[in-house]
Amino acid sequence: MAAYQREDGGVATDRATALLSKLGAAAIPLLASGLDDQRWFVQRELAKALGRIGTAAAVAPLQALLRRSDVRVLETAVASLAGIDDPAAVRALHTVLRSTAGESRAAVISALVGLKDPRVVPMLARILQDSDPFGEENPLVHETLGARATLRAERAVGPIAALARQKRWLAWGTTARLRQASLRALKRIGSQKAQSALAELATTGDYFLKRQAARVAKEPA
Repeated sequence: MAAYQREDGGVATDRATALLSKLGAAAIPLLASGLDDQRWFVQRELAKALGRIGTAAAVAPLQALLRRSDVRVLETAVASLAGIDDPAAVRALHTVLRSTAGESRAAVISALVGLKDPRVVPMLARILQDSDPFGEENPLVHETLGARATLRAERAVGPIAALARQKRWLAWGTTARLRQASLRALKRIGSQKAQSALAELATTGDYFLKRQAARVAKEPA
């Protein structure tokens, strides 16, 4: 822990993280007990160590770090969680995306996109499927669409196309904006599959969706 007292890290910090990682799950209670009342860069290094250990037991203390307000801690905790191959880690990321807003949520999404990990794509798909685009989670849906378009993954095409077909007649403005974001995400992905999905929406959607899809398809790439 004494090695973590430098904001800029260094060789001693790296060695401490490597040592704690070798201890494995046995080190997690100690690391978890050291999370509270620590400066942000100490929490950052503890998050790295927990991610290096990478077992399901590391999820709970990392989730606690996700509730911190410092985005520098958030980004490291997100990267560590995303590297843990356990459903609990995915659920923790879903929870923080739903419970945060503004700069904190943007930091979480940016960290996920920056990982360029194939596991991020189904994670973001799950968020789109489980969120209500016409309720309080509408901003989250739009931010997730932007993230998925940035990743340009083929697996994103189906869920985005399905989202474009959703509508609520009593919330037509929200519906139109949701469709526009979905269609532009497909356009930005730009693959053959995404182009085919866009063309299909332009021919098989309802009257308004057809017009929107046709307009987006003609927009410059």
